[in-house]
Amino acid sequence: MAKAANTSNKQIETLADLTPDTRNARKHNPRNVGMLEKSLNEVGAARSIVIDENGVVLAGNATIEAAGRAGIERVQVVDADGETIVAVRRTGLTQTQKTRLALYDNRTAELADWDADVIASLVAEDEKALDGLFNNNELLEVLDHDDTYTSIVQSPIYKITSDKPSLQELVNSKKQQALITEINESKLNQDEKEFLRFAAQRHIVFDYAKIAEYYAHSETNMQNLMENSALVIIDFNKAIEKGFVKLQEMLEQLAIDNG
Repeated sequence: MAKAANTSNKQIETLADLTPDTRNARKHNPRNVGMLEKSLNEVGAARSIVIDENGVVLAGNATIEAAGRAGIERVQVVDADGETIVAVRRTGLTQTQKTRLALYDNRTAELADWDADVIASLVAEDEKALDGLFNNNELLEVLDHDDTYTSIVQSPIYKITSDKPSLQELVNSKKQQALITEINESKLNQDEKEFLRFAAQRHIVFDYAKIAEYYAHSETNMQNLMENSALVIIDFNKAIEKGFVKLQEMLEQLAIDNG
């Protein structure tokens, strides 16, 4: 197992010496933290947290918040190198308290939510950040589990509702063409012009409502290619696998545009 060299050994004795993780991917709501506080008051501290060499909390942000509210101040640090499991031995508990401690431990973990914004930012920074952590359905559920978004996103159903639009109606390239004209008339060298002409494609605007109508009128082969080009979304899992959709906002907008 690869080991990172410590660059600091900050003295940790109290909660005040710890620094919460500002990019914690879990959102701890009042019920979640409140139950942790109740657990600490009822059966005392048992669950350990994980910090780095600078006292930044890697795991256990809600625990230190609840501990502060429960009046616990002291921190006992056990140095570990990743090769040894650290076990916290709790003594003096009744059988009922042992049962309650175990149940508290499981239930409080369930009450926390994933922070969709943090998850999205982590994926934006490193597309492999979530490798092995979520399957496609789970990732969609995580990104959708936010009060600012609708709780259920349905795959759009494409039905013929009007006449088949022309291909020219599906796209607006006026700004792109204007940019290309300006680029061609410039005194830039050919490599620079080629790069800017390529970049100008970003200004092509697709009319997804008309694209959906065109799709509904089309033969199977055309429909398949439109799906593979991410012009329409039939299966959100398929879209994720192809790398077209990573954020819930994109999914919602596609559902709205194609609805």
